[in-house]
Amino acid sequence: MLDNAPEGSPLQGSTPFPTKPQLKRINREFVAMVRSWFPRKFYEKRAGQHNTFIAAALLRMCDMLDALMVLMTQAATDESARVLLRSLYEQAVRLSWVLINPHEHHSLWVGQGQRDLLTIHNALMPYRTEFLTSEQLAWVQGAAEMPSVEEMTRQADKHWPAKVLGLHQRGHALSFHGLYVTVYRATSLAVHGSVNSLEPYFDLEGPWPVAHASVRDEMIIYALGAPLLGIALIVAGQDRPWIDEARVRRFVDRASAETTRRRERSARG
Repeated sequence: MLDNAPEGSPLQGSTPFPTKPQLKRINREFVAMVRSWFPRKFYEKRAGQHNTFIAAALLRMCDMLDALMVLMTQAATDESARVLLRSLYEQAVRLSWVLINPHEHHSLWVGQGQRDLLTIHNALMPYRTEFLTSEQLAWVQGAAEMPSVEEMTRQADKHWPAKVLGLHQRGHALSFHGLYVTVYRATSLAVHGSVNSLEPYFDLEGPWPVAHASVRDEMIIYALGAPLLGIALIVAGQDRPWIDEARVRRFVDRASAETTRRRERSARG
């Protein structure tokens, strides 16, 4: 599925990619296909709603991919797209980790959400702002915790490549952990307001005028969106017949094929 993707750091490659109109069209059609599977009802007991949460996560990823395409055509710099790509990647990782063992990991996924709510509630207490009601506060007490994102990628690399054709083994730049380094860690500069994220806004030469001086237009940031959605869909599709895995693969391979054709044309000069 990702075999045609460029080697090395996905955020620093110079490999030709589909044009912006091509990539936007492919992703629009891809998202439309996924959304055509909804609305959908899942008849699950409240304690085991993992299919409901999985479907919601896939739809959220569709929204993020749409937003990434808006940034691709309208943003002055790529910094906001880096932030969105990191969120898209983390959603794919969390979902893929939950799907290793849905019945066990789903409860940890819910528990982590409860812990996050409790953290916000406790932080707001000094400001006399009630975030959770007493009933909600009782609900979140003692909640379980998910592993770190990096640990989830290690577990996903150990579990999924042997089961899903096209996923890379650990050690490859496009494995779950490889993308953790090249996407999640690298984009943290933009997420956390590092001084490095300010470079597009000033010229490092001369008197340092502040402006939109450097537009790098790194297409790999936008080209990775569909493969990340594709990974989540194909992993989820192993036990869910309503996910059309063959069509998902065709969309991801279609984007990869366009990249390959542009690479070949560039090589011929």
